[in-house]
Amino acid sequence: MTLSALVNSALVNSALVNSAIGNSAIGNCAIGNCAMLATPMVESRMANSSNEVGSRSETESSKGRYKQVLVAPAGWDANRYFANVMPAPPKRSAIIDDLQRFRGSFYHADGALQESDLTPDGRHYQAIDHKSWHLLSLDDSENIMSCVRYYAPENPEFEGTSAAKSSLAAAPAWTVKVRTAIEQSIQSAQTRGMRFAELGGWCVSVNCRNSREVLRTVLSMFALSEILGGTVGISTATKRHASSEILRRLGGSTLKVSGTELPSYFEPLYSCEMELLKFDSSQPAPKYANQVAAYRLQMESRLEVVQMTYPEESLTESLLSLSLTLDAHQPTDQLQLASSNC
Repeated sequence: MTLSALVNSALVNSALVNSAIGNSAIGNCAIGNCAMLATPMVESRMANSSNEVGSRSETESSKGRYKQVLVAPAGWDANRYFANVMPAPPKRSAIIDDLQRFRGSFYHADGALQESDLTPDGRHYQAIDHKSWHLLSLDDSENIMSCVRYYAPENPEFEGTSAAKSSLAAAPAWTVKVRTAIEQSIQSAQTRGMRFAELGGWCVSVNCRNSREVLRTVLSMFALSEILGGTVGISTATKRHASSEILRRLGGSTLKVSGTELPSYFEPLYSCEMELLKFDSSQPAPKYANQVAAYRLQMESRLEVVQMTYPEESLTESLLSLSLTLDAHQPTDQLQLASSNC
């Protein structure tokens, strides 16, 4: 797969939108290092095509058709949730390698990561990738056009989240507040019988920037989160390209503690202004609720799902995992590898 971002809308006027689209290189972090680029035209197309959502598994654009494929992690029985499940191909790791390389290319181009943050072959390696669900969009040549990750730890705790590693959590005035907000989200999910998850690793190719694929990817994650049992999720979201604002328009909200919103913060590791957002899969923006429901039905019955198996971890992956573990115990400004969702 070759390497090749997501939603921008009319926040002020069309000139602002056109400027944001023109300046976007994607891979910038919206839901974990992703640029969200969409236009009013894209949203109009989505609104006008709600009757098509449940009957199509591919999206047309001026540059082709994109097929969605869901990668299910080892340890999960995808057959419980989906009708069209197949085993992973013999070279199982190639799927994860390709999406990591896809992410790495854009994160590096956008300035979110340095070359030293990537593996020698250009991958944005994160240990949780092998434990996560990945929703991919592929073109006719099987090239990745977009990817996004859903990670739901079996026993969630604050220390294991990207928020715990953020510069906001490292600030003495906000450490307790960030912890409290995340722990309240975890408790909310558990009390309601839902999963707690982090959404991240999101990238969309410039080739489908102005297509309906843009919004479909976002809404499909709401649908996936519902399919897997309902989800209270969090994400580190960049303010670059108005990404965090757009996510709020689609159903996200700024994390709060005792009624006070957590402030945005500068993340030196990624050289961008960030926010901590919360998502409830049962509460997408009302404007898109019907489309999310239609996507859910389509995904459960028709989506191609690849079931991964436990791999034999290579020496390289073992060393990378060890490096990430060691880095997690270093001050934020000493981290060299991306260990958060941004």
